[in-house]
Amino acid sequence: MQALLRPNSLGRLSPRAGAYLVALFAVLTYAMEYWQPAGFFWDENYHVAAAQKYLNGVYFMEPHPPLGKLLIAAGEEILQANEQQDDFTGTTYARDPSPGFSFAGYRLFPVVFAIFSALLLYELARRLIGRSDWAILVTSFYVFDTALIVHSRGAMLEGPQICFVLAALLSGTALCQAGSRKAQIRWAVLLGSSFAAAMATKVTSLFIVCCAPVVLWCLWRKGAALLGPVVTALSAAFLVYAAIWQAHFLLGTTINPSLDDQGFYSTNRDIRQLITDGASSKIENLPTMFLAAQDFFKRYQGGVPLLNLCKNDENGSPPYFWPFGARSINYRWELVDGGMGTRFLYLQANPIVWLCSLVGVLGAAAVLFGCIFFGLWNKLQRRGAITSIFLLYVCYMLPMLFITRVMYLYHYFIPLILGMLLFGLVLSEVSRIGPFQFTPSRKTTLLKLVSLAVICSFIYFSPLAYYQPLSDLEIESRAWIKLWDLRCANCSRTTLLAFPLANQ
Repeated sequence: MQALLRPNSLGRLSPRAGAYLVALFAVLTYAMEYWQPAGFFWDENYHVAAAQKYLNGVYFMEPHPPLGKLLIAAGEEILQANEQQDDFTGTTYARDPSPGFSFAGYRLFPVVFAIFSALLLYELARRLIGRSDWAILVTSFYVFDTALIVHSRGAMLEGPQICFVLAALLSGTALCQAGSRKAQIRWAVLLGSSFAAAMATKVTSLFIVCCAPVVLWCLWRKGAALLGPVVTALSAAFLVYAAIWQAHFLLGTTINPSLDDQGFYSTNRDIRQLITDGASSKIENLPTMFLAAQDFFKRYQGGVPLLNLCKNDENGSPPYFWPFGARSINYRWELVDGGMGTRFLYLQANPIVWLCSLVGVLGAAAVLFGCIFFGLWNKLQRRGAITSIFLLYVCYMLPMLFITRVMYLYHYFIPLILGMLLFGLVLSEVSRIGPFQFTPSRKTTLLKLVSLAVICSFIYFSPLAYYQPLSDLEIESRAWIKLWDLRCANCSRTTLLAFPLANQ
């Protein structure tokens, strides 16, 4: 323990060795027996059914862009974990898998991308903060967060989305730091491609466009030409995004009459004719098919219910609850034989991680406030990084406050990670709080102590992420904040705040 807390114990590691260390722990926390439990939870019912349609060439439409489900299908295609891959091609919602059904393939790529996200976060933190040891410690917040782990180990979309978002942020940072024209073009290609991939996974990735002015400002200040990187990034984004949608229509050409509207999903006469004639997958018809998919998205979103905290079975939560880890969601549970406890998959935050992320956001706001009103701007060494990450946080969260449809805690994952970065950046700038002086060695020791607390909290809450049995008393002991609504399977809700949206 004393060796770990020595200020230079991690400082001796090279950047590559630090990446190996991060990858090792990410594999241990995210990949260990990821195929368990052998049953659906949360949106897996929808995404596995969609993946099987790709595997069997069935035409369909869904409320999310196609890339995440294409990757889920690719994992099953690679591992071939199930002999039968058409159990759910006639339904939108998969249920009751056959005995021996394996989730190893369907969950493969979400887990792989979650692990790769740890490496991207480490590299991004290293570039922004400037120290490999601090980047390792900041990345430990991601590696040991129970909410991120339980969600990313399922056949979900957020694992790939987070990876592509981090790749875009890293590419934008590297583009700003690039010293040669060749390097700028290379990073511009990666920036455009990763942005397109993120947008082709979930539309909430649109907030990334807020970093465009920052990147352009950085290039302009360096005297670099703007036209080349801009055209390169936009071209890469267009080509990648179009290719993903073309793959979606190319893989889905067969109509299954068991699906919505006899398999046509309420499309107009022209679209039906294209599908019937086998022309929906032709490249010249891509714009028409894409617009038809957007029309379906709009119709689907119009039918999503509003958030109503008065509902007894409501799992959603308003955005202003999210920074506090509320509300937790019971994804799956089952009684242990003999009634000795209950196994849970719970979307439950690691409270130390989420507290540090919130401190990072509030600390960044305080630092920027001081810069604006007390003339501290020139005293900050990383003012550009703090400003950019904080603005990205605001650009993501502000629209969420005006969305009336039901949203869930996992929609906060991306701002949560931005808060982790802000925690490290703000700490790197703090030199004194009152009489206490923060030297670099003291900051390193503080980061290690916080990381140790993160790991201890992870161990305590990990049964909720790995489907391990807990008694009702053990669940109650982990419900530190009533706002979380963490409770046993048959216990009543503990919500502190509710407001009726309509008379029901």
